Amino acid sequence: MAPVARRWRLGVLALTAALAAACAAPGGAVVGGAAIRVQAAPWTVFIEQQSGSSRFLCTGTILDATHVLTAAHCLFGEDGVRATPDSLSVEAGVSDIESPLGSDQEQQRLVTAVRIHPGYVWSAISSSDDVAVLTLADPLTLGGATARAVSLPLPGSRFPDDALVGVAAFGREQPTTLPDGSLNWLVGRVDPQGACGLLGDTGVIPDNGITLCASSRASATCNGDSGGGLVTTGASPVLVGVLSGGPVSCQPGGHSLYTYTGAPEIRNFILGANNPPRAPRETARTYVNLTWEAPLVVGTRLTCASGGWVGDPRLAYAFRTTGGGVLGAGGAPSLVLDAHDRGRSVYCEVTATNAGGTTLDLTNATTPVGPVPPLRLLPLPAVHALPGGLVRVRIAFRAPLGLNGTFGACLSPPARIGHRICASLTDQHGGAGVFAFALGFRVSPAAPAGAARLAVEVVAGAASAHGTVGLRVTRSR
Repeated sequence: MAPVARRWRLGVLALTAALAAACAAPGGAVVGGAAIRVQAAPWTVFIEQQSGSSRFLCTGTILDATHVLTAAHCLFGEDGVRATPDSLSVEAGVSDIESPLGSDQEQQRLVTAVRIHPGYVWSAISSSDDVAVLTLADPLTLGGATARAVSLPLPGSRFPDDALVGVAAFGREQPTTLPDGSLNWLVGRVDPQGACGLLGDTGVIPDNGITLCASSRASATCNGDSGGGLVTTGASPVLVGVLSGGPVSCQPGGHSLYTYTGAPEIRNFILGANNPPRAPRETARTYVNLTWEAPLVVGTRLTCASGGWVGDPRLAYAFRTTGGGVLGAGGAPSLVLDAHDRGRSVYCEVTATNAGGTTLDLTNATTPVGPVPPLRLLPLPAVHALPGGLVRVRIAFRAPLGLNGTFGACLSPPARIGHRICASLTDQHGGAGVFAFALGFRVSPAAPAGAARLAVEVVAGAASAHGTVGLRVTRSR
């Protein structure tokens, strides 16, 4: 394609206001990236929207000979007016859209139809479900070195957090200048689900069941890169994302937002479902809370509660530490803190899953967990017994707030006198007070006369205390 002296409009990479505040600004056709030949990313195509005297530039990915994937916002003008198919064209097999290389094999195609995800709503900032499929008027010739389709994630694939990924695109090479037409490439890593740089410290990104973030230390995406495919960097690349939004200044190291193609909702749409099942969504009524009875100490029971989700999802809970540890995960919404949790701050991660995908949210973290509070064993008066007689001992202790689990007492006489006996209550819920147990055992008929000590142990959840009871065995009353 010869240079055209017209006004360029570039696919805008603007994050939501919350994301923009938390992330660095976006970077160019891969700002800080490297120019590559199309043979290194043969699934990448240039998409042009012709509107009057201006050309709207985006990037896309080859799905098959007649279909190209891009961002939905690439199909709208700056005024929010949707483009018609006849205003769109696709160019595959090129390393430079202004000055094709001798090794390029250009394939220009018109567009006959456009499918935009039904959940997408145009906005000047990033919007969920930002994905669209273009149908080409004539099939591309695939299988050569310059034009190939890329694979989607397999059904049920795990979220690609920390995966090494790359994106090739035709956008700006510098934040303040127009693109020079070259295809550029950056390599980065996927953030944990819900995280997008600094935002992960204070919350999660919206609709994270269908979106992900990725970043590169030395480079960044920028205007014109919109719609570019985020792929794994192995021998058989897999398309895991479609570039939707990025930080506003194209600064290297900034985190960019991608529509996650592994989410069933998005994958099903790409494969032809016009009304795919929607992944769980949060609204103003959605809540995720972590509660406990003070004080927060070893032995306290934490309870995670969530509701108000859209999409009738099934919920699962994971208790995590701010240091990255997992204390418990599964369907149970509660956890009793043990001695290993002392000094840790804990939060709850709730995952909501349905046929459309899995979305997560987090509670705030607790303050550091305090030590086990002490029990106070109440005075134990001495007892008397005859050989073969019954001994009864009342054991009582005072427990503070915050202890949960089994509350009980054990009495252990010397082996020559009798057998160990215990009693307990279960599922106490952090209440304070005095707990008493009446324990009895029969003294061995062969027990020698004289004084002995009976060992006493009491427990209240993670707390315990020990003492003794004096016993005198006599041969006669």
